[in-house]
Amino acid sequence: MRNIDKIADYPCNLTILSLEFSHSDRNDIKEGREVNLLSRDLTRHIQHSLKIDRVTAIMGPRQAGKTTLSQHLIKSDLDIQYYNLKDPDTRRALATNARKEFEYFGKHLIVLDEVQQMPSLIELIQLQVDIQPERKGRFLITGSNHLLLNRRIKESLAGRVSIYTLFPLSFRELVSHSEQSLLKKLLYAPSVKDVETELSEFYLPAKQSNMLSEKFREFTLYGGYPEFLTRTNPEDRRQWLNNYRQTYLDTDLREIVDLRNQES
Repeated sequence: MRNIDKIADYPCNLTILSLEFSHSDRNDIKEGREVNLLSRDLTRHIQHSLKIDRVTAIMGPRQAGKTTLSQHLIKSDLDIQYYNLKDPDTRRALATNARKEFEYFGKHLIVLDEVQQMPSLIELIQLQVDIQPERKGRFLITGSNHLLLNRRIKESLAGRVSIYTLFPLSFRELVSHSEQSLLKKLLYAPSVKDVETELSEFYLPAKQSNMLSEKFREFTLYGGYPEFLTRTNPEDRRQWLNNYRQTYLDTDLREIVDLRNQES
């Protein structure tokens, strides 16, 4: 989902091979062919932040949909430069050339996905946005939502960043993904009067009522992780949750320890 820019397109002293979305990838996402994008309540807030803030941060637990939400922005006409910091090659390249890279793409929205993999970039982001304080929508960063990383972002980017927390899908978002229902209408009703009108006129067939009850039962059992939109088998879901818990113990806690060691 990325192409390697030709090295000839770069300044002569820039050796990094930059990773960005190709035009075909961008068109695939725009037309909904590659990513099944589910509307999130946070989307409009992020889009607004990119117009008024220098840095926008999307934090949250693993698998909550942070990367998918950031990819949703590719549907816009923004010039975007995307970096997946889980990629070891990307981290190695940015470790030596991040400043030159960011300066070269000074007119792009730079997306740093999984910034907890390279927290040292946060201080560089501060320097970059301070050079052009009037420039909005300079960086979009995503990362795991733990206290040490949040504190580092707040301290280094104070007055420069808006931080949003993306949780797994709420029941309202799940309902909006399916057919029209009373719950969806009530949750999105603009006023109490509209709620009263919906209730007075509402009739829910037994089949639809049972279906909605089943959705809510599943939501209370498994939560709203986007993975479960396609992973419907109960045993598969339980196995996924077990793996998720183990990943947190094996990976996320180690990242917290690494961040603490860097600060000491």
